[in-house]
Amino acid sequence: MKLKLDNVNTNRETIEIFNEVVESLNELELLPKDMSVKEAQQLVTNINFNENILNNDNENFNCLIAGNTKHTLFFKPWWPVYFTRLILIKPLVNGIIAFGEEECVDNEHVFDPASGWVWTRGSNGVKTWESDTLWGNLGSHYEIWYIEPTMWIEYWYYKGATGFTGISIKGFSYARFFGTASHVSIVTEFPG
Repeated sequence: MKLKLDNVNTNRETIEIFNEVVESLNELELLPKDMSVKEAQQLVTNINFNENILNNDNENFNCLIAGNTKHTLFFKPWWPVYFTRLILIKPLVNGIIAFGEEECVDNEHVFDPASGWVWTRGSNGVKTWESDTLWGNLGSHYEIWYIEPTMWIEYWYYKGATGFTGISIKGFSYARFFGTASHVSIVTEFPG
């Protein structure tokens, strides 16, 4: 997919690639059983392109997005989750993609950036990121997990894409995703 995306010149060509990926997922019987090919194609390509909003190398708006990354999380309360052949398939509407996380146990902080590649085509043209250190640059999502009454773990997940509508495919150590996003901002240095 990445090689094809690196060679597209138009939004139409990008949408055709996304539609081909959906057809491939269907042929492999990886689409959710209650989702047709047409519904999945509409999910991952429904975007209105606008003129250049802000020319910044680290962000894009109203864009098609695809990627293959590690340490990547998807947020949206109450979305349907489908397991197919030990792969987690999530159709997601208006969700958030977080790139990188920070964990704190007993005041010890551990930083885990995302790694891999992200490709977008939107209001600011084509923007790509490929690195061993990718961090979302749109704020953080905070969670606290209580292990026992006197011990807890704090997590900060760094949001890199908002308004994500598309499909994520989670394996054991990676996340592949494609669809649309209203705002994407990724940096290679820790944003905190």
